[in-house]
Amino acid sequence: MTYDAGFKAKLLKALAKAGASPFSGVAYRLTQPEYAAPEQVLSGLGAARRGGRYNRVGVPAVYLTENAASAALEIGYGLSHGGTFQGAPVETRVLIAVRFVLQRVFRLDEAFFSLAELTRDALTQPGWRMEVANRGTTLTWEIADAAQALNAEALVVPSAVNPHVFNLVIYPGALLSDSHLEPSPFDPS
Repeated sequence: MTYDAGFKAKLLKALAKAGASPFSGVAYRLTQPEYAAPEQVLSGLGAARRGGRYNRVGVPAVYLTENAASAALEIGYGLSHGGTFQGAPVETRVLIAVRFVLQRVFRLDEAFFSLAELTRDALTQPGWRMEVANRGTTLTWEIADAAQALNAEALVVPSAVNPHVFNLVIYPGALLSDSHLEPSPFDPS
């Protein structure tokens, strides 16, 4: 697949037609204890340093998932597919619940896939880091670029671990004034 100007225009058109909508709820992430403070856990600076599936190096992004169990699965998946999560092992990480209210969220769902002529599998392949090494970009980065050009605060994306789970990628620098994030240590009670 070539990511030429025509392809990029097609992504922009598909996202614009699918449209952004408000989205609120609770999502989860695992983090190292030293990064669990509210001002750090939602900064997106770790992802900005390394790049992530939906953010280029230099672009802050916060990766969350829809349930607590999936947070551990996502970390494990990243480690088993060449991820570079450094520091504390999964079992010593802190689970953070994040209440969120967002105004401009694009969903990468069946409607978007149809408009963009893509499949879920194209976004969840394990070799995205190799694609960066070989091509300098990825399909998911191109989608994120298009969404950010449309003033996205976040993307709802398919999980690469579980096809029945969504992940939420928030771009903290793009939050609108009516949007907010409230992190807190997970309390199962």
